[in-house]
Amino acid sequence: MEFKKLQNKVCYYWIIIRFIFLVILSIGFMIGLKYVPDEFKLLLMVPGGLLLFVIFTNTFIFPFLQIKVYKYFIDNEKIVISYGVLFRHYSIIPIIQIQDISSFQGPIQIGFKISNVIITTAGSSEAIKCVDSELAKGIVEEIHDKIHQRLNKDEHNEALS
Repeated sequence: MEFKKLQNKVCYYWIIIRFIFLVILSIGFMIGLKYVPDEFKLLLMVPGGLLLFVIFTNTFIFPFLQIKVYKYFIDNEKIVISYGVLFRHYSIIPIIQIQDISSFQGPIQIGFKISNVIITTAGSSEAIKCVDSELAKGIVEEIHDKIHQRLNKDEHNEALS
């Protein structure tokens, strides 16, 4: 089983989207401090500063760890997605249970030419995140073909029974 990893440009995409969130949160925090009486500012600055530190760490350190951990695998029977820095997630999606497959690009992803492949089953939805846009189209077509092959094989077996 050979897992595929994400491209390095995904790391910079993650940094940019998290940096945008960090800037918006910082601006909101600074504006909020203007309207708090002076005697309560210290009560807000300590947890607010701690929160900003955690988000800063998430912005500039975690993407480099995530890129090393995130991987996926596709074969004729299943799709396996493995991700998570602090908590590891390992999802196995049987090809036969897939009900819908599509790709999605957000506005910043368009600039990086990356897409998410959304895989929907009856009970859940998973995504292969941040793959090259052309590769995402290929993955959607490949999985679509595997579903049809599996369905045709099952129909053929039922006809023989």
